[in-house]
Amino acid sequence: MRRQPHWYHTYRFDNGFEVGGDYDIGLNIDEYGFPRDMSGMKVLDIGSASGWFSLFFEQRGAEVTSVDAASVLDLDRFGDYERRSEPPRTPDAYGDDGRPLYFNDVSRGLWIMRELLGSKIRLVNGTVYEVSPELLRGESFDLVFMGAVLLHLRDPMGAIRAARSVCRGRMLATNWLMPDANGYRIADLPCLGEQEFLAWWRPTRECYALWFKAAGFRHVDVERTVTLTGGEPRQRHYPSDDPANPTQLLGLAEAHV
Repeated sequence: MRRQPHWYHTYRFDNGFEVGGDYDIGLNIDEYGFPRDMSGMKVLDIGSASGWFSLFFEQRGAEVTSVDAASVLDLDRFGDYERRSEPPRTPDAYGDDGRPLYFNDVSRGLWIMRELLGSKIRLVNGTVYEVSPELLRGESFDLVFMGAVLLHLRDPMGAIRAARSVCRGRMLATNWLMPDANGYRIADLPCLGEQEFLAWWRPTRECYALWFKAAGFRHVDVERTVTLTGGEPRQRHYPSDDPANPTQLLGLAEAHV
């Protein structure tokens, strides 16, 4: 595992071997309500990071496609309004369809696990806004999943709209929420005044539902929550020494076309 110094997800194997990551998804996976048997389903995992969810879907029988950014420069960093570019670089790998793949700081973990487990997950480079039938070779999906991605986006409705363009069934996403009793406020920007430059909108529950309706989904349920359990503590140091990956309660959105 020396090829990947930073793991976003914690992995545990039947032989007792563990890879410690920022978040331990497996501890609370039943809260999401995924089907026990996903055989025959086509699933798209957007912003898959180290790939825990992608591999989970595949192990339950689904045909899985993973989309993640080619570089951290593609992320919506607060205060960074000019598109930066990297010098040309050699592809890190090639997909089964021959397209070049580039790994960001955490997405290489999925490729490592894919090789280790003999997985057939299809990896595609793209930002959340670039998700489209064109990017995905005309495919559509029974389930589109975005796990704790929306909170890192300047334009969450634009990303949900892009996901809707390839969704033929339902979409599941998680995001932090504001308390419901906030007067006329429907969302805030909690990153203001802090060093967390990748955290954006925190909506109320009502606003959260409207994001999906504005993006074209017909039926939206935002009543449930899921627990995102912190893994190995990663220190923030500013504005406090609290872990940057604390255990969190996130709002689960389930939207149907």
